[in-house]
Amino acid sequence: MKSEIIWGHILKLSANIALTGTWTPVGSSATPFTGSLDGNGKSVSGLLINDTNLDYAGLFAYTNAASIKNLSLTGVAITGKNYVAGFVAKAENNTLIEACRIDGAVTGNAYVASFIAYSINSKVENFYSTANVSGTINVAGIVAVNSKESAGNMVFVEGGTFQMGSTTGNSNEQPVHSVTLSSFYIGKYEVTQADWQTVMTGNNNRIHTISDFFTNNPNHPMQRVSWYDIMVYCNRKSIQEELTPCYAKGGDTNPDNWEIVPTSSNASWDAITCNWSANGYRLPTEAEWEYAARGGNQSQGYTYSGSNTIGDVAWLNFNSGNTTHSVGTKAPNELGIYDMSCNVWEWCWDWYGLYTSSAQTNPTGPTSGLVRLLRSGGFYYDAGFCRVSYRHDFNVPYNGYEDLGFRISRTIP
Repeated sequence: MKSEIIWGHILKLSANIALTGTWTPVGSSATPFTGSLDGNGKSVSGLLINDTNLDYAGLFAYTNAASIKNLSLTGVAITGKNYVAGFVAKAENNTLIEACRIDGAVTGNAYVASFIAYSINSKVENFYSTANVSGTINVAGIVAVNSKESAGNMVFVEGGTFQMGSTTGNSNEQPVHSVTLSSFYIGKYEVTQADWQTVMTGNNNRIHTISDFFTNNPNHPMQRVSWYDIMVYCNRKSIQEELTPCYAKGGDTNPDNWEIVPTSSNASWDAITCNWSANGYRLPTEAEWEYAARGGNQSQGYTYSGSNTIGDVAWLNFNSGNTTHSVGTKAPNELGIYDMSCNVWEWCWDWYGLYTSSAQTNPTGPTSGLVRLLRSGGFYYDAGFCRVSYRHDFNVPYNGYEDLGFRISRTIP
């Protein structure tokens, strides 16, 4: 059989299968395979992938809570770029590969292994491998990277280079300049009232745990939160999930020791630092936010996040009824991320600053300033504010408004 095979539709293999064409891996980096495959002791022979520019190369590109059992891959010849494996390039949320075997060759640059290239809460049991595995970074015989962390409602955004800004937008969206970003996770949804209450109950910083605007709507975005409040939220969530907190105030990463959140400008809170290598939760940088809103390396060049028709993807002045709405009820963008145009404004990490024409790599904004960046647009606003390149340079970090929320991100380990 050739690459027309769709593994997600096969529960049993009735005969050995020889692949005679180039295989197209099942599951993109945004859409995982979530089913079950029982090979029933049969084998796939001659699996061929040969593309040195291909990320997520393998029998499966991406699985989530999937099961692959009793299957042999014989004579594989897999060559890719990053996240290259015989069976699964990226396996999440209790994916199980059991009683499987592989022989042949698996070659790539980073995250290369015979069974799983990048594993989050997944495992391989009763395996047998004689595959020749080679690469440069994070190379292993069975699993290249095995993480106990769960991404939850986070979307993987593959790194790349994009043109940030707009030639037709406001003056502070210019000049358009080249930005290169490493891969990262970003929230599939804006942080909801329910999310906020779960994390912030019992905080020592006198931060409200229940929304005082649009109350009792657990799936609506949380709003009226300041940038200072969010620093506490991110570190509390990281600690609760046994991750390394990103933020430090005076060198201390435990927000229980940060005292009451100020309601006016405060030098020590403004001086909070971010450990960009930590695996905990944080705000996206402005560049990460815009790249994700544009659809990352899947971008179709839309004006708004996911469409050129604003009403398809956004709650804004003409359709919101002057209120927030449940997250994820409009169409997503190219990466499967929701509400990056309107519903509520979203805080970014960066201090506001003017663009330059210089190319940048993983920029984090100015080291100081007066206001922090807002993106997205809010339910009170018209379409012009909801463009993926629009920059709101209005809000000081100690203020929160009824149309101002956020989403979280994480560095890829």
